[in-house]
Amino acid sequence: MARLAPIPTHARNLTCVPKTIERWVDTGKITGYLDGKTVLVDLDEIEAAFKAGTLRDPRRPRFSPKAKLVPLPKRPEVVPEAGHSATGGPRTINSIHNAPEGR
Repeated sequence: MARLAPIPTHARNLTCVPKTIERWVDTGKITGYLDGKTVLVDLDEIEAAFKAGTLRDPRRPRFSPKAKLVPLPKRPEVVPEAGHSATGGPRTINSIHNAPEGR
């Protein structure tokens, strides 16, 4: 028996945005069924496409747990000049009320 439901319902269950499922229907990877103004999709068909490798399951991580982590290159330390921030620009303030006098 088909498990038909509107695209937003299956998107919530699959933890993806509805646009993802709409794209699958538009590209012909799954079938969309028009019921009045609502497009319905079959969850069984989606799960079969996951098993066949036609679609990537958005609930699964993209990378293998065995993926090698590569360390980021070290950046040279920047010494700020007096009155400037570490990025070399003018100092920033959190709010007007905490600004130094005269501003």
